[in-house]
Amino acid sequence: MVHQMNSNSSVRMIFCSAILALFLANPSFAQQPSADATPKPAKKNLSVLLVTGGCCHDYVFQGKAMQLAAQKRGIPIDWTIVNQGGNL
Repeated sequence: MVHQMNSNSSVRMIFCSAILALFLANPSFAQQPSADATPKPAKKNLSVLLVTGGCCHDYVFQGKAMQLAAQKRGIPIDWTIVNQGGNL
């Protein structure tokens, strides 16, 4: 069964993507600790589930762009990306 996205689903997906983008764009998140800082225990990777699908967007590219942005900032993330169908 093909699930049609309604406007509420689209708005919710855009909102969640915007929140993630703002989180990843925060430069203070990826700052290195100062030399005099005491060592902290290793942090666990952040687990991210990205569910995409529908028409009109390049969801494969957007998922890859989010992964590369996090990697560039040194944010350890375990990604699970699910595309629920739809093409450009």
